Amino acid sequence: MPLLLARGGVPQGAAARAQGPNPERGQGGGSVSLDPAQRRAVEAGGSVAVVAGAGTGKTHMLARRYLHHLRAAGLRPLEVVAVTFTRRAADELRARIRGVVEDALAAGDTGVHPDAAFEVEAAPIGTIHALAQRICHAFPNEADLPPDVAVLDELDGRLWTAEALDAALDAVHAREIKALPFSLLRQALRTLLADPFRAEIALAKDASALRAELDAARERALADGRGQAWSDAVASLGGASGPSDHPAEVARRDALDAVAALSARTVADDEAAPAWQTLAGLRPSAGRASDWGGGDLADVKAALRTLRDAARELWQDGRGPAAWRWGPLDDRMVERTEAVRSAFARVRADLTERKRRAKVVDFGDLEVHAVRALEHDSVRSAVQRRWRAVLVDEYQDTSPAQARLLALLRGDAPVTMVGDEKQSIYAFRGADVAVFRGERERLALDATADAIELGTSYRSHEALVATVNSVFDVVLGAAAAPLTAARTASALPGPHVRWLELEADGARGEALALAEAERIAAEIRALLRADPPLTIEDGAARRALRAGDVAVLARSRTSLEALEAVAATLGVPVLNAGGGDVLGTREGLDAVALLAAVVDASDTPALLAFLRGPFVAASDTAIHVLATGSERGDVPGGRRDAPWWRRLDEGTDPTLRRGAALLADLRAAHARGASALELLRMADDRTAFGAQLANLPNAARRLADWRGVLELVEDLEGGSADAFALQRRLRRLRAADVKVPRPPLRSDDAVALLTIHGAKGLEWPVVVVVDLARRGRASADEVLVDPDLGVTLRWRSGAAPWSEPALFRLAERRARDREAAEDARLGYVALTRAREVVILSARASRGGLRALLGPGLEAAGVVVERVTVAAEGAPALPPLPAVPTGVDDDDRFWAARIAGGEPLDVHAGLPLPAADPFADAPLFAEPSAGAAGDGVDGATWRAAAAALAVLDEDGAWQRAARVLADAGVAAPRPVDLLVTMPGPGARPVDVVMRWPARAGRSGVALTAPEDLPAGAESAPLDHGGWRWLALDPLAPETVVAALQRALGGEGATDR
Repeated sequence: MPLLLARGGVPQGAAARAQGPNPERGQGGGSVSLDPAQRRAVEAGGSVAVVAGAGTGKTHMLARRYLHHLRAAGLRPLEVVAVTFTRRAADELRARIRGVVEDALAAGDTGVHPDAAFEVEAAPIGTIHALAQRICHAFPNEADLPPDVAVLDELDGRLWTAEALDAALDAVHAREIKALPFSLLRQALRTLLADPFRAEIALAKDASALRAELDAARERALADGRGQAWSDAVASLGGASGPSDHPAEVARRDALDAVAALSARTVADDEAAPAWQTLAGLRPSAGRASDWGGGDLADVKAALRTLRDAARELWQDGRGPAAWRWGPLDDRMVERTEAVRSAFARVRADLTERKRRAKVVDFGDLEVHAVRALEHDSVRSAVQRRWRAVLVDEYQDTSPAQARLLALLRGDAPVTMVGDEKQSIYAFRGADVAVFRGERERLALDATADAIELGTSYRSHEALVATVNSVFDVVLGAAAAPLTAARTASALPGPHVRWLELEADGARGEALALAEAERIAAEIRALLRADPPLTIEDGAARRALRAGDVAVLARSRTSLEALEAVAATLGVPVLNAGGGDVLGTREGLDAVALLAAVVDASDTPALLAFLRGPFVAASDTAIHVLATGSERGDVPGGRRDAPWWRRLDEGTDPTLRRGAALLADLRAAHARGASALELLRMADDRTAFGAQLANLPNAARRLADWRGVLELVEDLEGGSADAFALQRRLRRLRAADVKVPRPPLRSDDAVALLTIHGAKGLEWPVVVVVDLARRGRASADEVLVDPDLGVTLRWRSGAAPWSEPALFRLAERRARDREAAEDARLGYVALTRAREVVILSARASRGGLRALLGPGLEAAGVVVERVTVAAEGAPALPPLPAVPTGVDDDDRFWAARIAGGEPLDVHAGLPLPAADPFADAPLFAEPSAGAAGDGVDGATWRAAAAALAVLDEDGAWQRAARVLADAGVAAPRPVDLLVTMPGPGARPVDVVMRWPARAGRSGVALTAPEDLPAGAESAPLDHGGWRWLALDPLAPETVVAALQRALGGEGATDR
């Protein structure tokens, strides 16, 4: 039975680069030598734990280790298990093993069985879940699974659980629901079901063990916080004395009294709190030296500062370790946890039975059932006889459940475990870095085992490796393991690590994001257009650096959106390589809105989103006129009392009438039994939606997302034609926060945009890491699962303060400590993706990875390059709204206004609410002379502002044409059009109208003469990817004439 694996994957172009010109990868094949550390690992006689830093040739070493088992121990490929944790990594490992086995046979190696090359294809080389499935398939009775069970891949497993959980919650008993709020119970069950193995361990903790753990944690924290520095400070204060009325003397006596109170064995909680508050509130700087009269005031102030800082850390306004005492809230939490335990057992049993009837399991089930099978002595013996050697790659990504499976599997067989704690970044998937650490400690006690570190980087050059070593010697401390470089020189000129930082002078949010995107695009463009061209090694030859050799990484995809929006305009091709949530894309949101509008006539917000979206592209003006009844008198026999959405076909606006006809046809098709997929394809055919996407910026990405939406709908339908049920499923998935990965794309000819997590295992010559100051997800969960602390909860009623048991605060502290440690490792992974150059960029001087990496960068001598981004005092354009896509809060706002018949102000031909959200930011106000500059009249201003308002979110060009028509300007034939407004602070990107470019036609930029960019003094010129045309004055008639000339004909704009 084939294993169904998770969707998505690495872009093919990126994967090809990962196997491209690299000294490490040049080691592939059986004939290439090993370095000394690799050879020790390959030839180890027993088990071996290998710490493999980034780029140190671990896959090459693993393949040769596999060959060693065949050669030295006489094993066959079917007797050797090789496990890694992604399908892509498993495919690469199998290819490497195939290569070394074939090379060995070709060289006449008699130690390798002649059939080994064929057996490699059937050998157990794959993911941990593929291994678990082999075990469950071979021993279904012991695994307690049907023999013909189907395996849901990672995505389908999440979809199945999200949909089945609502029904399974019916199994929860009323007393369990009464014990805690239903929303909290639901969240707790979702959290526990995501990792059943860890959940069982946590739920097994009893109250007495948890109380002991809390007390022990408090005492450890107090001992650490009141260590030698505390004792020295107390001694210093005890030996000093000053005038009784001096502020420092008063503080000294108060501090000693508080310390004495805290030192008393019998101190009660109500006495401890004032003492901690006293110490935390000390003011060491108070008082003048001249009033002290002695020479020890500086020592007194230093001692007071030491006690104050320690007290603040330990007390934290009653939330710190000093306040971790078991109390009534902890007793209440234990009662609620009992209800959670009972509900979890019921719901899990219900879900298990549903899966049994459906004959399906997910990846988590595979692990649990494989362990269940291996706990039978007969199964364990049979498996250990069959598989006589085990190799595990990326061991730092192992979860406790997977570690249990591997421990039962291996028996006395030699185990090769390869990992790197510094690259453990998948805690959100259940990985626990402590697992690899614990296995290494276990092997250290085995006299027949060995521990080896691979310390030579075959990826990065000497200067880059040295800088990264210096950075993480500070950031990771004792966990750092410096590497040496096999390559001395770099293919690209230095500096090889750059640190860019934006300083906000009043600028915030989108302005900073845009400024960073422009700066990064300019840096990349300078590399790609260097004169003479920059070159890199590509195998045995050298070639020019190209866009596909650059990757831009970020902690979150949100940080990449600004660059994705402006890079092409600035001459840098980029491609969002994949990942993220396809239902959260514009195409996904539009599809969900269309289906909702078709199958549910009462869903007014969805209908409004459908009309305003790309399938219809109706203007807000037309909808407003219809909704307010302005056209009712013009419609003979019109349905005057009918809601506006039932009168779409009565209006005079042609776009709305076409939209009404499309909607009627779609609803008729739905009534005839058309499926959701058929409805979407019908809308695509009628509106040429796919063709529109093909003519928009980032067309490849948008088309791939649209295909991904259609494929998801087809998968979810499963042959059913119930479109209403399908659109409800889509909405439930969004509500349950189930992420459906976007389809991967090749990015050989464009800069790849990925998250740092998505870049793991890949490499590029140039790596740019942006938005370093972005903070990770704060620990704001209401349910925390910790194997040592059990299941901890917090709760509140309405707007009341949170009820937080002491045990929850301890669990929260540990969760945040783990997140901080993983953030440091995330930074390490980001910097070690580069072969030649790293560029780091932050939008702020503190927070996020910037705060973690900053001290290390300074220690490494990396000089920060600062750029000030000022808030525009007189913006060249008035503030503009984002265009909603799909159903969002703005759609709901408009729907409520229109449905309620409230009056809307109409300004410059466009509707504007009389109140929020845009009351304080008029959309298309007349420009002042100072803002607009000479030569720009109000009509052109409004036309440009209207187009930007629509196209800022890459809306369909038909919708933009309607807005321009409303503003009195004829829409030009589709070209890329950029219009700049001269004036204080104006830049070419202040106003950008993105029209779909025709094949073979370049973009056209129109500007006033004084605003031409450097190098474009005469027109037309090819500059920055645009044909620049200088117009004087910049007025409607000169715009039309220029476009006619650019497009080659008098009637070019008539169409």
